[in-house]
Amino acid sequence: MKIYSGKLELVGDGTVQHNKMGPSRTTRAVIEIGEHTLRNVKTDNYIESYLRVGEEMKILVARFLWIKAILGVHINGKSYKASKGNIYFDIFPASVFIVLVYAGLASSVGFIGHIIGLGLIVYYIRFKARAIKQFNRF
Repeated sequence: MKIYSGKLELVGDGTVQHNKMGPSRTTRAVIEIGEHTLRNVKTDNYIESYLRVGEEMKILVARFLWIKAILGVHINGKSYKASKGNIYFDIFPASVFIVLVYAGLASSVGFIGHIIGLGLIVYYIRFKARAIKQFNRF
């Protein structure tokens, strides 16, 4: 996860995706904050309402595989975050991917494949734990 801070200069056009099972989401073509330009960023409509052009703020952006999403906004001394489910949703697909890679490595390379696979699992657990801590502290 990455925190971008500065004055929100631009919130570009967006496409709203209605979801029957959960909240609607908007995909913004571009968001400019400080000296950074973010493209194709998803936001929950709850978070979207706090993106105010011209205000100093911090935004917490996570990357889930190929998707960038704003999980939190800090403005005027207050933090507004998406639901915790948004940070946990990629655990199952990532776990399936890791197990498949682990099985492939273990069957083709043998003992070294087991070591690499276990290292991959430890790396993912540390990465996800760090992301959850950062989300909770934001």
